[in-house]
Amino acid sequence: MQANKLTSVFIRLRNALRSRAQAIAGAEADDALQDAFCRLWSSQIKDSQGNAPASLADGQSSQPDGPPPDQQDDGHAQALTFTAVRHASIDLARRQRARAQDPITSDFVADDPPADADELYEQVSDWIRAHLPERDREMLLKREMHGYEYEELAELYGTTAANARMIVSRARQQVRQAFRDRHKPTT
Repeated sequence: MQANKLTSVFIRLRNALRSRAQAIAGAEADDALQDAFCRLWSSQIKDSQGNAPASLADGQSSQPDGPPPDQQDDGHAQALTFTAVRHASIDLARRQRARAQDPITSDFVADDPPADADELYEQVSDWIRAHLPERDREMLLKREMHGYEYEELAELYGTTAANARMIVSRARQQVRQAFRDRHKPTT
């Protein structure tokens, strides 16, 4: 299938594709469309460099009976486009849910929130120094502030990468829970 065929099908079906993306990803539908188009475009570039099956590269059908090759290509491009948009929309929706659950500050509505980021940083740092065990504190800080990989932490602390990941995860959970408890809205 040619890249220009895919592009023309994508443009022709844009409204239907946007509707499909909105049903899955909501307001981020345009981002899902862009992701899908980029994925399709890059896959077509790879296919044009020799990775495509011979029947598709030659424009020939693997089935002798059936619609002419142009109609097959058009139908294939439509199906491929809808599938790519669906997958990109699902990926985007999953990332949005994960992002909404992950950040420490996204879950809180405080009556007296810190005035600025520096004050918040100081509060969290003070709590970490006062409450986390030394090993957990060091591993959390090395991971979050200095970008250490879990394998590096495992080597430094004589443990496995999976255990290092668990220690850092539990430290994050403790910090998150302490922040939630400290900044619970009063009702």
